[in-house]
Amino acid sequence: MLLSYNFRKAMLRIQKAVHSKIISTIRLVLISPVLAVLIAVFISFSHVTFAAGEKNSPHQEILNLLKNDNAISAYQLAQSYLIEWEGELPFDLAYGLAAKAAGHLEKAVFPFERVLDANPNSDQIRYFLAVTYFEIGNLEASQKQFNLLQQSSESIDYQKHSQQYLNVIARKIKINQAHWQNWAQLSFGFDDNANNGIKDEFIDVPILGNVRLFEQSLEIESSFTDTQLQLLYIAPQDQLSAWYAGADVRHIKFDKSLAWTRTFLSAIAGYKNRWQQLDWDINAFYRPLLLDNKAYLNYLGLSGNIAYPLNKITKLGFTLTYAQEQYDQLTELDKDQAIANVWMSHQTAQSFNQRIDLRYGKEQTVNKDTAHNDRNLWGASYQSKWSINNKWIIHGKLDYLDAKHQEVTPLFAIKRHDKLTRAEIQIEHKFFAKWSAFLKFNHLRNSSNVTLYDYDRNTALLAVSYSF
Repeated sequence: MLLSYNFRKAMLRIQKAVHSKIISTIRLVLISPVLAVLIAVFISFSHVTFAAGEKNSPHQEILNLLKNDNAISAYQLAQSYLIEWEGELPFDLAYGLAAKAAGHLEKAVFPFERVLDANPNSDQIRYFLAVTYFEIGNLEASQKQFNLLQQSSESIDYQKHSQQYLNVIARKIKINQAHWQNWAQLSFGFDDNANNGIKDEFIDVPILGNVRLFEQSLEIESSFTDTQLQLLYIAPQDQLSAWYAGADVRHIKFDKSLAWTRTFLSAIAGYKNRWQQLDWDINAFYRPLLLDNKAYLNYLGLSGNIAYPLNKITKLGFTLTYAQEQYDQLTELDKDQAIANVWMSHQTAQSFNQRIDLRYGKEQTVNKDTAHNDRNLWGASYQSKWSINNKWIIHGKLDYLDAKHQEVTPLFAIKRHDKLTRAEIQIEHKFFAKWSAFLKFNHLRNSSNVTLYDYDRNTALLAVSYSF
């Protein structure tokens, strides 16, 4: 006697419980909006034929509970009948669906495997099993089942979505192996104050009177080219830890000769790990700055970061950085710097991420004769990322930094106090798999009680980047 039944109505009611985890995963890692289609694929099968089972099998009662969005009760009922009915195919499939809907993914694997063994030509069951393997992190088994589905299924939907899972699996496997993450970017833009200069040609200095500034200390408008290359090598030790090292070079060349050419160099090496739910990272960095191709500043130090998930969409973190500023010629400006940063990131929707940072720091000059350059720092920032679709992304940032000097500045006979505000928006378009174009606008306002450091600056640029 053959038993045939229709799961379509049941799956229409339990799709959220059954697929919530895989849907969120696919939205994060796939590059096309396939969620609705994925759900349709999951519920598109109708009749599956099994060997004869007992007429009083509880599988229909389990399915009815799933239809009523009662996954926990359905799983508990299936568990109560497990000893008596395990191995009967209708019960096994209902038990697997209930376990999956209730979040007991490991429990769903064995009944799905038994059903597939008895029905090796069932695309539906193979798809369920492959997705369950994927969700529990058994990527090799999932990859094998999806490959078999690619070869055997005549359904375009199954082939399409199986390939999307295979692409995700390939990326996940690559992440767990030593690999490079590199990118290059070329930008063209305009800067209305390239040297952070001021408008007034003359300023009043208490001990000197009216002083005329050098041209390079005034506002200078200029177009520019910005070339950047980043190389990063990651060597995972296991699924939770990795060593990494990288280098970065950025060169900004202005059309106006009075605007300083800038070359930013950077090297970093670090280690990251996870202990229970706590992610932590420690690294050492070295960032020299060249002005007009001459050494100007070396910035080097250590940084540590910890992050703890408050829930599935919110993380709380703390970053501590100790660094030194070492000037090539102006050694009297050399400083020690310590900055503490508390941050929280939140994902309000699958396509919208935001982060808030609060920081406090101190800078202390090495040379006690220049203690007027010692500063207390505090600030806050807000960042957001909105993925409109798989091709368009909008980034935004607001930043505020309050820097108060601890001693009177001898030249101006006051304690310098700066308030830096920055707003930035960036529109990104991914026009090929590894190619992106950017349009970025940046406004910076440094309000200071010392005229020489009171300025505005606006930049706009268009960039193209390539990841490899």
